[in-house]
Amino acid sequence: MKSKAKFQRYGKYQRKMYLMNLMLSLILMSILVAVIFGLIFQMSAKDYQLVMDGSVEKTLGNVSLKGEIIAEALRNIRKSELKTRFINAESRGEHHLYSYLLKEELTKVSSRYLNADFVLSVALPDPESSVINPYGTMFKKDFSKEFFGEEQVLTEKMKELTAQGAGADFSFQSKDELHYMRYEKEADKDYFIFLSLPAGELTGFPSKVNWGMADANGIFAKSGDIPAQQFEQFLNQPDRVFEQKNYRAFTYYIKELNWNLVAVYEKQKLNIGILWLYFLLPFISLSLLIVVISYWITRSLYRPIRELVLETKSLLPDENEEDEFRVLKKGAAQAYKLSQDLQETRSEKEMLLRNKQIRDLLFGILPGETSEFKADCLYSVTVFSLHNIVSEEKRYLLKQYLQEKLENYNQAQYVNTEDISCTMILETESLDHTKRFINEILEDSPIDEVQMAVSDPVFGPEAIKTAYLQCSLILEYKYLYRQQRFLTADLIKVKADENYSYPLSSENNLIQMVLTGQMECLKIYDQIITQNEKAVGAAPQVRHRFVLMLLGTIHRVLREFHMEIPMSYALNDLEENWQDEQIFTKLRQDLTDILTFVASKEQTEDDNLARVMLEYIEKHYHEDIMLVDLAEEINASEKYCSTLFKQAVGENFKTYLNALRIDKAKEIFHRNPQAKIGEVAEQVGFNSANTFIRVFSKQMGLTPKAYVEAYCKAGTQEEHML
Repeated sequence: MKSKAKFQRYGKYQRKMYLMNLMLSLILMSILVAVIFGLIFQMSAKDYQLVMDGSVEKTLGNVSLKGEIIAEALRNIRKSELKTRFINAESRGEHHLYSYLLKEELTKVSSRYLNADFVLSVALPDPESSVINPYGTMFKKDFSKEFFGEEQVLTEKMKELTAQGAGADFSFQSKDELHYMRYEKEADKDYFIFLSLPAGELTGFPSKVNWGMADANGIFAKSGDIPAQQFEQFLNQPDRVFEQKNYRAFTYYIKELNWNLVAVYEKQKLNIGILWLYFLLPFISLSLLIVVISYWITRSLYRPIRELVLETKSLLPDENEEDEFRVLKKGAAQAYKLSQDLQETRSEKEMLLRNKQIRDLLFGILPGETSEFKADCLYSVTVFSLHNIVSEEKRYLLKQYLQEKLENYNQAQYVNTEDISCTMILETESLDHTKRFINEILEDSPIDEVQMAVSDPVFGPEAIKTAYLQCSLILEYKYLYRQQRFLTADLIKVKADENYSYPLSSENNLIQMVLTGQMECLKIYDQIITQNEKAVGAAPQVRHRFVLMLLGTIHRVLREFHMEIPMSYALNDLEENWQDEQIFTKLRQDLTDILTFVASKEQTEDDNLARVMLEYIEKHYHEDIMLVDLAEEINASEKYCSTLFKQAVGENFKTYLNALRIDKAKEIFHRNPQAKIGEVAEQVGFNSANTFIRVFSKQMGLTPKAYVEAYCKAGTQEEHML
């Protein structure tokens, strides 16, 4: 009682209601006060922004003018005929002549524009050649020290840009100057253009404006205390003028130099005095009034919820939870769970009872009066034999398919009888009607290796057992009629006293031992013949069927090898002379010949086939190849191909293929560390980048990106330094 009294006064949701009403009132009141305050602050901030925007736009206009001047000068030099003659000079005299003329050209270009202060220089990659600038010629070491600050940097940068290709450039800031270096190629001749200009030529902004200059490699020059990372965020914005948090930024692109200029100034900050006078003081005064009003509103709204929660808690005596909604949810969840459990139990019970009734019918146990089976109707039993389907997954899919299909027909009942079979009881009119019905069901079936034993129509549910037994007897002849889809009593003369014993398990065991060259299979064959001596001698037709079954087994063995095997007796002759007294001895001799041939040829052929498979994988690893492709290449079954590959290589096909693809990917990364992971994955044969990353990480212990960073890029940098 003590906890319940506490709950009535201090429920968790009750406290939330207090807070929600209070917060809602405060928010509405804050909006009103903030609108007034915002109007005042906005007027001040807008004036500040107009002044700063005007100053920045004026400077950017000057940048635009000077940028065009520099761009025109660069274009003139690149198109200059003197420059072309200079880089194509063959003799020492021509080189000195055109060096002088090019120096004059550079002097004219640099002095032609009075509104911009910059210096242009031209150099060839030849270590012995000089650098041409408006002031004359300079040795490369002297120019490198003046341009870069170090004597050896110029040579390294020339090699680096040459490796990147024509059009590659490099920009940096040295003290108060901006420097630009570009690699060009004209008629298979390499040359470099250099540009130096004071930073103030392009960045004459007011003191409150910070600026940053970036090229394709990132920020290379900036002013102020804004981090380079912040400038990069500004560069990635799509708009020329944009705002971000406390900053307003402007961008400008200098096309010829491939430079992006960013000018940023901080917005006007909030004045504490204005904030206190126009916002905080009115907010505090009104908040005190709102607290009192919220209390009385919440108390009135909460009363019906409290009554409902107390009633629910009475149904949960052990529940001391103070969260009202959690109590209600637990009560509702308990009721829903009980309802679901009851419904699932009922459905499961009904399904089990229905399946039991159908199974009982197959074994002669009649259902009660409430059964769906009528006493005055014809019924036909169909047993779907899945013995030709090796894959358990395919068998399961077909059974699911049949069950879902038959659920839509009231006259058909489905039951799963064995692992390799399932059964249907159909209310039918005739045997032809049953066949038509089955054809409609399997019309769009994904599996067609199914044989069906269909019984003759029987009258009433009590005769269903007889029909099921008829199907069981019919299925014993399924191996004699492998190409026949429907097996019926009129096709097969069923005689229970004239039967032989040759189970599918024995046949599969015999075939597997022959395929693997085990001589013990002859003992298995002798046992099968001995077990069937009495049945084979009792009736000629039983002997005929038994011989055909054994011939079918040998045919299956030969199909697995896909090759001509010399044998003592031709199978066609044995089939025609099935009454020969020595027929079983001749069949045994054929099995012996196959085993001898396999033993003599196995090692040589396996080695040749393994070599063909490895050559095929090396040639087609970048394609979407599978084990079935190797099987077609060597003209063998997929199962035999898998076994042969594992024996020859020591690992399965998929593991070997993935290892080869990863090795090829590593070679690509070492040649080109900048290669994209998705493109590399496609080049080496993976269907997706995610699959490539997963397989690469599993084999190498780290992701492709981490591998490149650790082993490829480091090696590339060392080569450049050398």
